[in-house]
Amino acid sequence: KVIISSTSPHWVLQRKLDAFEKRGGAQARKLTEDFWTHPDRDTFQAYWDGARELYNTRPPADPDAGERATFNLDILLHFAGGEIRTMQLAPGLKRAQCPVLVMTGEEDPICPPGDADDIVAALPPHLVQFAKFPRVGHGAWRDDADAAFAVLRRFITQ
Repeated sequence: KVIISSTSPHWVLQRKLDAFEKRGGAQARKLTEDFWTHPDRDTFQAYWDGARELYNTRPPADPDAGERATFNLDILLHFAGGEIRTMQLAPGLKRAQCPVLVMTGEEDPICPPGDADDIVAALPPHLVQFAKFPRVGHGAWRDDADAAFAVLRRFITQ
């Protein structure tokens, strides 16, 4: 079995811009556009400072979790300026041969629900299960752990 959570199968910047604007207004849209169209240290810092809290709908359960993560800005900048723009996962998804659970938050601005819809459409219909979580942002377990883990447990134990 495979679980795909908060993922984009290809780059659709317009969806992300619209989602950030919906969550944080015109300023969030501008910060997002500036970074993702011209990724560098300055545009990233402005984006992260101004839009980071829009990724989720609730404060983190563990406010120190981010301090324990390793983050490599050089890798992100390389990805944001290159591979993400040509990434096409749909052809590979069409070849899935096992059950696939696709999870998305309805309020996820960086991997909006339309991205999850594209993933579901690319998968063989008889293998896909789709869970869309209301009032949830990026990574359903962050905003609604009870609902997300219930779906995960059902999928894993089926």
